[in-house]
Amino acid sequence: MDFYANTVRRMAVERYPARHLTQRIMRARRFIDRHYHQPIDLAAIAHQACLSQHHFIRCFRQHYGRTPHQYLRDVRMAHARQLMKEGWTVTSTCMAVGYKSPNSFSLLFRQVTGQAPSNYRKAIFDRQARSRAWTIILSPTAQGSAPCESD
Repeated sequence: MDFYANTVRRMAVERYPARHLTQRIMRARRFIDRHYHQPIDLAAIAHQACLSQHHFIRCFRQHYGRTPHQYLRDVRMAHARQLMKEGWTVTSTCMAVGYKSPNSFSLLFRQVTGQAPSNYRKAIFDRQARSRAWTIILSPTAQGSAPCESD
């Protein structure tokens, strides 16, 4: 960049520091959203925002109402629930969303959702099976005949 562009950027930061800080925090959040399945530590996330770790935690909590660690956990759990709805096993889901230990994943999942991942997965498949059963029962072609017409 040339001198003029750098000067304009510096003046914008000096004049609107909150907006500049918000952009940094949003950049870090996008980093979490893109890399949730990888091992991420606080230092890497804070580096994305170009802030110290302690200042980053305070700013992130101020903007999003939770710490970066809580946000990362919530993003991982949301993706885990979606994968289990798609039929993934608990162990494969655990590894796919960035946890290395199925035991720690199960403990966190239970804390967030109130039920064990295996029970959550079973409940999903039970609901889907009931839904399919009702679809078959209510389907007019399920009994091999067309719907009745009144004369």
